[in-house]
Amino acid sequence: MSTEESDPELSTSTRFSESPETSGEVVPADQPDGLEEDLTQTEEDAGGSEQLTGNDEEHADGPGEGADAEFPGIDLDSYTRGAWMGSDVTQAEIDWLYRSRRIPEEVFCRIPGPELKHAPRSGEYIVFAAHFERGLGLPVSDFFRVFLDFYELQPHHLSGNSIFYISSFAAFMEGYVAQAVRPVRGCILLPRQGELFINLPVWNLSGLGKIFLYVRNGGPEDFINLPEYVPGPPAMTNWLHNPKDHKESKRVADFVELLKERTNLSSDDIVRLFLSRRVLPLQRRAHKMS
Repeated sequence: MSTEESDPELSTSTRFSESPETSGEVVPADQPDGLEEDLTQTEEDAGGSEQLTGNDEEHADGPGEGADAEFPGIDLDSYTRGAWMGSDVTQAEIDWLYRSRRIPEEVFCRIPGPELKHAPRSGEYIVFAAHFERGLGLPVSDFFRVFLDFYELQPHHLSGNSIFYISSFAAFMEGYVAQAVRPVRGCILLPRQGELFINLPVWNLSGLGKIFLYVRNGGPEDFINLPEYVPGPPAMTNWLHNPKDHKESKRVADFVELLKERTNLSSDDIVRLFLSRRVLPLQRRAHKMS
């Protein structure tokens, strides 16, 4: 997360965050873990060995010990590929989130401690620095909340690029269609084949799991508007839903096609729309961008 706007000295918003007593060791995301080489060597060794027969074959088909049964001699638990690797979010970054009003003062932040995998306390939610840089703000918009509820998604299920796609969709609806974005239950994270929506760029955002933090409401009023934290992978609810026959979806699709024929609208135009207005498309607010 960029800290160009962060002040080396802690701002007054520091009182709203809580730092851990200790910090854990973090494995660099781009450091090779050796898993691919070990698996390749194991497969070569297995291919050159003699075919199992008799008691050996019965032993090989028997129950193994955890994930190592498929690849004997390799401790898969020691590898970090695709795993949570702790968080390296700093106090200066949290101060920037407060100063830029991405997080309101009514919300308390907590920097993760030595835990490698997220472990929120009661009443806490997990949020990501990369999401705040791509159009998310607290409390999240009603559109984004309904989107999460409809697909039963959590913030940790969404990459930074996914947040950018949804932000661009919201900015397009408000800035060019001139209406507050409503949950059509068909917003897509990647363009479907043959769709006519604006071609959006994709960034290589590795290490998303290293930039998470915890937030909680400081009082009875909800200034976060996220669904209750549920661990684990997504439930894939409604993932096959296609709003192709939805009346409003057809109207928007026709407008996109007409707009692309008459103008040179590009992804840069959509991004400049909410950047120039200093608006976070996925933050709750009382006005539209247009």
